[in-house]
Amino acid sequence: DEFCYTYIQNTFTDIDAYFKQKPLPQIQLAFVKKLEHYEQLFTNAKNEKAIGEFSTSYLFSTKAAQNIYNYNPKAKIVVVLRNPISRIFSHYLMAFRDSFTTKNFLDAIQDDMKLKKKGWGISELFIELGMYASQIKAYQDVFPENQIKILLHDDLKNNPENLLKDFCLFLEIDSHKFIFEEKYNVAAMPKYKKFMGMITDIGVKKQLSKLMPVSLKKHAKKILFTTNNLPKITTEEKLFLIDIYKEDIQLTSKLINRDLTDWLKI
Repeated sequence: DEFCYTYIQNTFTDIDAYFKQKPLPQIQLAFVKKLEHYEQLFTNAKNEKAIGEFSTSYLFSTKAAQNIYNYNPKAKIVVVLRNPISRIFSHYLMAFRDSFTTKNFLDAIQDDMKLKKKGWGISELFIELGMYASQIKAYQDVFPENQIKILLHDDLKNNPENLLKDFCLFLEIDSHKFIFEEKYNVAAMPKYKKFMGMITDIGVKKQLSKLMPVSLKKHAKKILFTTNNLPKITTEEKLFLIDIYKEDIQLTSKLINRDLTDWLKI
């Protein structure tokens, strides 16, 4: 069986980190445009209970659901949704950390909303990525109900053990004892904004990231970034976003048959 997993801002990192606690085959991934190149990524996957991938873009894509079904109508789809308001703020912190924006939260969002040319990789899509209803329906229109699993980031945060067991049960794979003490994908801000902006603009940061071993990356992050005094979303900003997302949250709640009223709380 093959499964695809699509995530909402930072949830992927959390789940991926938990599963890496159990050794997995190490493969070098590359951006692929042709089906035969994609299939080569799974050349060494033989006699496995489940073969799958994690993607950051499949939920938002307007073509992914049908393309996945055309390739494998028996594929299982796992989606983990995060409160769109906390998702967008996390997205902003990441964009600010990586020097893709230097503006305050609301200005960055409103500027992105005004862009005429928008899309994956050419704009931030701050608001659009959190409009889940149409994205989920695209998969529900194509795949049978028993092949789609919708999970919530809230559940991962509050009871990760149960969520991961549910995840494994749905995929019919063995669960193992996960370690939950460590925090993953913790938000951080650059200590040296101008320097980080410069090396990002000229492409040095991306190249260094590819070349650095993991141990050196961790050390570099401690030097270049801080987790102290991180900005927090304000009541005014929450109200602005609730007004934007309220209707879509209500539609999403009906589609996945989950109570999402907590997402609308200030």
